[in-house]
Amino acid sequence: MELKVYIIPLIRFWWLLIVAAVIAAVSSFFFARQLPEIYQTRTTLVVGTTVYETNPGGQDIWLSQQLAGFYSDLARRDMVRQETMSALGLNWLPDYAVRPLPNSQLMEITVTDTNPLRAQAVANELANQLILQTPGGLTQEDAEQHQFILQQLDQLRERILETDEEIAGLREQLLDQVSAREIADTQQEIQLLETRLNTLQTNYASLLASSGQEARNTLTIIESARLPTNPINQNRSMVVLLSTGIAVLIAVAGAYVLNYLDDTLKGKEEIAKFLNLPVLGQFFEVPDGANNGVYVDKQPRSPFAEAFRSLRINLEYMNVDKPLKSILVTSANVDEGKSTVASNLAVSLAQGGKKVILVDADLRKPSIHRKFDIHNGKGLSDMIAGGADIREIITRWNSNLFIIPAGHLPATTTDLLGSPRMAYLLERMKHIADVVIIDSPAFVVPDAAILAPKVDGVIFLVRSGFTRKASANAAMEQLRQISSRMLGVVINRISKSQMVYGGYYSSYQYSPYSEEKGDVSGNGHGTVFNKLSNKWNIIPFASNNKQVTDNDVEETTEVETK
Repeated sequence: MELKVYIIPLIRFWWLLIVAAVIAAVSSFFFARQLPEIYQTRTTLVVGTTVYETNPGGQDIWLSQQLAGFYSDLARRDMVRQETMSALGLNWLPDYAVRPLPNSQLMEITVTDTNPLRAQAVANELANQLILQTPGGLTQEDAEQHQFILQQLDQLRERILETDEEIAGLREQLLDQVSAREIADTQQEIQLLETRLNTLQTNYASLLASSGQEARNTLTIIESARLPTNPINQNRSMVVLLSTGIAVLIAVAGAYVLNYLDDTLKGKEEIAKFLNLPVLGQFFEVPDGANNGVYVDKQPRSPFAEAFRSLRINLEYMNVDKPLKSILVTSANVDEGKSTVASNLAVSLAQGGKKVILVDADLRKPSIHRKFDIHNGKGLSDMIAGGADIREIITRWNSNLFIIPAGHLPATTTDLLGSPRMAYLLERMKHIADVVIIDSPAFVVPDAAILAPKVDGVIFLVRSGFTRKASANAAMEQLRQISSRMLGVVINRISKSQMVYGGYYSSYQYSPYSEEKGDVSGNGHGTVFNKLSNKWNIIPFASNNKQVTDNDVEETTEVETK
């Protein structure tokens, strides 16, 4: 599958991407401006004293990590929350998170708040309340007792050091003494000091054990919460970019969904593959205000006229041995432009030197007479009913183009179009002219199915982005069932946006006349004369519309006789 299959939906719905991006960017910008500044701070604690030991044991490390998880869960309990609020005089707490750091004995308390001072105070107080929940946690009375024990430990330490120094001094004196009595006295004094030293050391060990300094189940703050100065949400541009990116992604998904749900025929390749027909021509939208029925005649140098000349060439070389004498132009639905295509194709064939008869066989909603500004008093319906002769009905529009309007609207069109009289008139017109172009109704009514087997070939019209696949497929199935000869498909009313993604050939890009001032289909800057002519019809088409003269009838009779 080609890459453009994925790109086409994005190009088709480019407006959806832009609208989504603009709405998301603007709304997120104003939303981010209204957000208060948010500050974040954290306190770090360590469990136990194993980390400070020279040779910590694996069991102690594992126990400290388990305790870190326990205290992290405990910090989120109501007991700790209530104590923290009571200590700070608050009736609520800002958002905070407590987590043990992976593979360590550390745990971290993170507080997020709009007030930086409150965030710092809450983080530190949560740590203090956790410490109070440990076995080593001290109340005020316990703290005073603990302080007393620490003072006693300091005093015992000093006395131990002093006694040790005295023993060392006496031992040095013992080396210089020669008298037996002095030696005995010194040794006795050393023994007394050693006894005192043992007593001091025993007391020191007892106090040290009761102080809790060697406990494993304790919490210690190693990094207090700092006062945050920079808000964590100050980068509002990132919020705008992120929201815009998410909106664009959602719009992209929506574009693919809309493209999937859209069952209309789009693109030259898709239409040719779906209908299994060659594409004979591609026509773009006619500028507003132009008479689209005779646009080829009014703007012969326009890309629109060049596209019809390409269609004329395709039809001429389609069957060289047996030229096409009658061509039916039809479509699956109404409002797809078949009358416009039929009219301009007839004008283009006439410009190529062929004698052409354009027949308005749409007896339900005729429009050919309005496009050529001719009278519709009598027409095809009157000829089939037997109340009028072809010489009374046919209108000569120029030297090569003759027009038969629809005439009076009958009660039942299918009976008239399916009658032998219609087949006879069609054969008679094929003898008169080189080509007969028939504008038939769409396949929503049975008239087109009646006319299709009577002609040499059928051109099926598709309006890009408008004709639905189901209706086009139903029309094609009906045409195949009645054994109609399908010449090909014509794509009509291609917009400029569809040129980008539809794979259409744009003759405008290669037209040497697209930059001329008189070309209304180009940049829209035509001459004043052309503008007035297109807008108010200063030069009416009726000047070329005249009834067939006697000489024309004689020429026609001569052709029929031959």
